[in-house]
Amino acid sequence: MSVESHFHTPPQEAARDVFARILKLTDFQVVGRDRLAFLEETGRSAIFAFFPHTGHLDSPAVRKAVPPNLRGKLLYPAAADYWHKDGVRGRVKAFMSSLVVPNFPMYRYEAGIKGMQESLDQAAEFLRSGYSLVASPEGTRSDLPLQERQLRTGVAELALMTRKPIIPVGLIGMEQILPRGRIIPSFREDGVKRSVRVVFGEAINLDTHDLTGERRNLRREISAQLKADLVNLCTDVRTGLGS
Repeated sequence: MSVESHFHTPPQEAARDVFARILKLTDFQVVGRDRLAFLEETGRSAIFAFFPHTGHLDSPAVRKAVPPNLRGKLLYPAAADYWHKDGVRGRVKAFMSSLVVPNFPMYRYEAGIKGMQESLDQAAEFLRSGYSLVASPEGTRSDLPLQERQLRTGVAELALMTRKPIIPVGLIGMEQILPRGRIIPSFREDGVKRSVRVVFGEAINLDTHDLTGERRNLRREISAQLKADLVNLCTDVRTGLGS
């Protein structure tokens, strides 16, 4: 079964569009969408690295912000230990999550080095095949201040493996809607729609980097640049909003 037929069937995409309507309950705006124009070229793909990751609505927010003609090429690595567990409940959870965003299991530390490497290899193959990945470089949800958040190096490693660009994606306002620990979203404050901004930054292209150093140092350098770009995106927009 092809990736198209498995991850992006018309019923699945229709369900995702319906679910995304929930974000119409917010003042939802997108900034920097023109920076994605290069992805319209045949065979081009990238890694969308969104930040901060505060809740389960972050992923559909990024999908909604991406132009409709590019959504059929998006895939989301999803934590296997959370979204793709064994058993009936695990399968139901995986199925339900697939109706929100197209995803595949990504194994984390509990799977050991071999399991993590196999997941990275699969993700890299998707990228090489022309699919863009949408991932949280933090690897999990958090409620820490922006500067205190730590990025894992998986996104940087994928970029090194494939030489695909990383697109920083700042999420502003999502932390007020469905933060970690909350079950019911809060779309309004004092009767007014909460503001949500999805901001696409300039792509980080490894072609401009010196890639002759040790792999682990390269991962750290790329991750440090990514974090700086993400924090700046979020800070600049929040300042503009007066928050």
